[in-house]
Amino acid sequence: RKIHEDETVTMTSPFLAGTFEDCLLTGRDPLRGGGFSVYDYQLLSGTVTTAADSLRAIEYCVFEKKYCTLNELREAMAVDFKGREPLRQRLLHAPKYGCGEERADELAAWISRLFIDRVDAYRTKSGKRVWPGLYNIDFKIFANITGATPDGRRFRDPIAEHCSPTPGAAKKGPTAIIESASRLPMREGYASSPLHITLNKSDFVMGADRVKIVEKLMDACDEAGVPVLNISMYDAAELRRAQREPERYKDLIVRVWGFNARFVELDEELQNHIIGRIC
Repeated sequence: RKIHEDETVTMTSPFLAGTFEDCLLTGRDPLRGGGFSVYDYQLLSGTVTTAADSLRAIEYCVFEKKYCTLNELREAMAVDFKGREPLRQRLLHAPKYGCGEERADELAAWISRLFIDRVDAYRTKSGKRVWPGLYNIDFKIFANITGATPDGRRFRDPIAEHCSPTPGAAKKGPTAIIESASRLPMREGYASSPLHITLNKSDFVMGADRVKIVEKLMDACDEAGVPVLNISMYDAAELRRAQREPERYKDLIVRVWGFNARFVELDEELQNHIIGRIC
C-alpha cells in the first residue's frame, strides 16, 4: 500500500521538493517525474537473532531439558516473569545466537532465509521489487512495545539490532559472534545486513597489537561473509561511571547504530543497550 501511495498520491514536503530542479521546472512531485524515480524499495526483517534465541529457548528448556511446559512458559511470560525468576534464569542460560552454538545459529539462518525468499519473490503491481534487509533500525521501539519473550527477556529489556546478538547474550567473545554470523545469509540481505561487534577495552592488553587485532577481526568477518561491520571498543566500567556522573563525561562519544552520539545524552535504556552488547 505504501508503494502504491508513493506512486499515486504521496506529496513530498514542499521544502524538500524545492531542492529538485526537475520539480521546479515541471511542477511534478519528485516521486512522480519531478526529481527522481524510486525503482526499488526495501523491507526490514526486524530482529531475527532475538527471535531465534526465543525459539531455541523453547526447544531447549521445554522439550530437551523439560524445565517447564509450554503452558507454564506462557503463564510466566504473561506476568513478565514476576515470581518466576528461577525459570527466567534457565531461559537466559539457554544457548543463544552469538555464542557459536550451531543450533541457535541455524534457527536464525532459517528465519532469515524464510524472510529473504518471501521478499525476493514479491513484485508490486507496477513491477517494482522489494529488497530484503536483515536489520532493525527500530530495535529500541520494539523493546518498548514487546512483552516478555521465551529467551528470558522481560518487557522493555533490550532487543538485538540487525544481525547482532541480543545485548548480554554474547558470552564467548568476538570470534564466537563472527562464527554465528557466518551461518546467516547476510550477503543476500541486499538492503543491508549489519553486524556490531563491541569490545571491552579492559579485557584487552593491546599495546602495539591493537591495530592488528582489529584487522584480524575485520578479515575474519570478510571471510565469514559479513557485508557491513561496525567494530567499537568501550570501557564498560567507564560507561557505568558516566551513567552515575554524567557531568564528568560530556565528551564521551559512542556508536549507536548508523550514527554516533554523546553517551550521556542518550536515555538510560539505550545506554544500557550499548553496555549490554559489549562482549
